[in-house]
Amino acid sequence: MPRLWLIDDTPAMHRVADATVAMVDGWDFDGHLNGADAVAAFEHLGDGIPPAVILMDFYLGDDRGDHVTARLRQLETAHHRPVIIGYSSVRSGSAAILVAGGDLILPKHENSAGINPSLLAYLRDWPR
Repeated sequence: MPRLWLIDDTPAMHRVADATVAMVDGWDFDGHLNGADAVAAFEHLGDGIPPAVILMDFYLGDDRGDHVTARLRQLETAHHRPVIIGYSSVRSGSAAILVAGGDLILPKHENSAGINPSLLAYLRDWPR
């Protein structure tokens, strides 16, 4: 079962991502409010389920998404390379995440139902 991580310091975005993931069968959600916790969790996955997809915000309190992306890329293995998505309301921030090793950009938004339709479409199209 693929797992999606959200690295974002805004709790409301965690609620949106969790609600969106819940609409797609077969996905699990895990959220991190800062880059340091996410990097530590990635380093210590052990037998845990690694993320298949990581949504990366740009502004993370005292850290930035492009720096966290670069650290995660250094830690990944040949057996596990998650898709890292620039997921920021700051366009230049999403572009910086791509430069640091991210794979694509998705808009960070929600509809009136409290879900992100762009993320929902991406997860539904995910290769199984």
